[in-house]
Amino acid sequence: MRLLLVTQDFPPAVGGIQTYSKALADRFAGSTEHFGVLAPAQRGSAAIDAELEYPVFRIPVPSDGMRYALLPYLSYACLKGGFRVAFLAQWYSGAAASLAKRLGLLDRVYAAAHGQELLRVPAEGQWLGRAYVRHRQRVLPALDGFFPVSRYTASLLEGLEVPAGRVHVVYNGTDVERFAITADERAGLAAWRREHGLGSGPLLLTAARLVRRKGVDAVLAALPAIARKVPGVHYAVVGSGPERDNLEQLARQLGVRERVSFLGQLPDRDVVLAYNACDVFVMPARFEHPSVEGFGLVFREANACGKPVVGTRTGGIADAIEDGRTGLLVEPDALEALTNAVLRLLEDPAYAARLGEQGRALVTESGTWQHAADRMLDVMRAGAEDEA
Repeated sequence: MRLLLVTQDFPPAVGGIQTYSKALADRFAGSTEHFGVLAPAQRGSAAIDAELEYPVFRIPVPSDGMRYALLPYLSYACLKGGFRVAFLAQWYSGAAASLAKRLGLLDRVYAAAHGQELLRVPAEGQWLGRAYVRHRQRVLPALDGFFPVSRYTASLLEGLEVPAGRVHVVYNGTDVERFAITADERAGLAAWRREHGLGSGPLLLTAARLVRRKGVDAVLAALPAIARKVPGVHYAVVGSGPERDNLEQLARQLGVRERVSFLGQLPDRDVVLAYNACDVFVMPARFEHPSVEGFGLVFREANACGKPVVGTRTGGIADAIEDGRTGLLVEPDALEALTNAVLRLLEDPAYAARLGEQGRALVTESGTWQHAADRMLDVMRAGAEDEA
């Protein structure tokens, strides 16, 4: 198969879709006859591309404008590289890709589906929003297949009239090698905690953008009751965002500020060490239309480090966490349930360790990016056989 991945989000830019695109690209490249990427040009992209074993065709437009200028560059890439199948990291590229297919440049077009992009409507309720919805309703059913990252995201596609037979759920993968630590790093975790002011008692962790939807405020609200049962508990928050000042003020109001460390953005290796240093990873996310947790990759990342997780039944999180096997699920904004779930793990270390190890096994045995890429390639190859 001669496959082209089309994405408006790719390194050196940083973010969830960038990680998704790069992780799949690296695996597709080793499992296809010929592979390439079409992505926006950015400062530093030449250095990134020089290290890759596959070609990256760069479009000299901003990421958000790529969909409007895509067709000529997509046509050039298909002709230059002989690509016959396109995988779109976002449905936004679907109109240009469908036109390329009608022009005979592509045989089939597939797209990922993450969640928010299927809910968000610019200028909702106005004429521009209505035009956007009509455009999306035309584009989505014209594609040959979709790879939603969760059953929840699949339900959004079906609600947008995509035939169920074209919807193939493939969970986000996890790079287990990235989260492995050396013996020296493990031996140094206590020193790493002291360096970051995290104490030596039980440690809770959230790694997220600091927006209300991620639920850091709910963990802070639960912390006084948790601390009464587990006096040495500390809470580390990794990430930045517009809610940081409000969250720090809330921690002071609740009388737990000394138990909370806002670590901000950390280098990747420090993020890995934070996962490995914690006792429980917790992120009680909420749904705030159109913002939703399409899957919840952070829970699988914590599992990859052998840690139990606590999340909420919202969006695709119920696919990321197997309740009672790899972690615990509670309802959003259910303070008592959240408190009890965290306490159950902190007060029963053997149970917590079992969930963490089962989470690690799940990720290793069926939840890597290679597993995800292989499932997608199986579907795309079956499409070629059906055409033949």
